[in-house]
Amino acid sequence: MKIIIQSLDFVAGEKLRYFLEEHARTLPETTGQQITKAEIILGEETTDLSDKKFCAIRVVVPDKNYLVTEHASNYEKAFIIALEGVKRQINVSSTDASSQDVVDDKMLS
Repeated sequence: MKIIIQSLDFVAGEKLRYFLEEHARTLPETTGQQITKAEIILGEETTDLSDKKFCAIRVVVPDKNYLVTEHASNYEKAFIIALEGVKRQINVSSTDASSQDVVDDKMLS
């Protein structure tokens, strides 16, 4: 899985990049999917919101893309919340696909 980290208008430090990569690498194990790419984008909102940091995660699996954006008080929190959201999206999609396969198999019998 290729991991791409982009930080908008700042340079992400080595500790932050290591944190993001280590957690992102767990995606294939925890979802059971063949993930080809994970893109992580970090930035800061310019509005007066209390949660100014944001993280967007785009995950690419064969024939599908998943995207989650979350805000928090720091990048690590925003990333973890977004990562959990991506995992939920993938698991729901996998469950829906599995139940569709069962329906299709029954229709063929």
